[in-house]
Formats: sequence, C-alpha cells, structure tokens
Amino acid sequence: MKDVDPRTAHQLLGKAKAILKIEVGMMELKMEANLFQKKLDSLMKKDHSFVELVQKLEVEYRNSRRGPSYVS
Repeated sequence: MKDVDPRTAHQLLGKAKAILKIEVGMMELKMEANLFQKKLDSLMKKDHSFVELVQKLEVEYRNSRRGPSYVS
C-alpha cells in the first residue's frame, strides 16, 4: 500500500469488518502499522522540526473534529 498510512487502513478495515460482520485477516496490516509507527518515531527523534510539524497537525486535527460550542 503505497502512500497509505497503514495505521489508518487498519482502523478503517476493523470498522468495516465490524459493520459488515465479516472475517478479514488483519495481522499483516497490523505489523505494517507497527513498523510505520516505529519509522515515524525514529524520524521524530532525529528531526525537531518534524516533531513540531506533527504536533501542529495533531492540534489542527483535534480542532477540526470539535463540534460547535453550542452542542454538548
């Protein structure tokens, strides 16, 4: 899977599996997700500007998922 975050693919496939009530082998995808996370962690240890970019993107993502203030 080129240009796809395997962590996201694993989560989406897990949701689809539950909704469709089907069995799908996900072990290989889970292993890819773990490897991807290790690579990201390694890059973040080496490059502080990359850490800042990831943190900024995480904040933007969290803010984009918030509902309007009038909805509790």
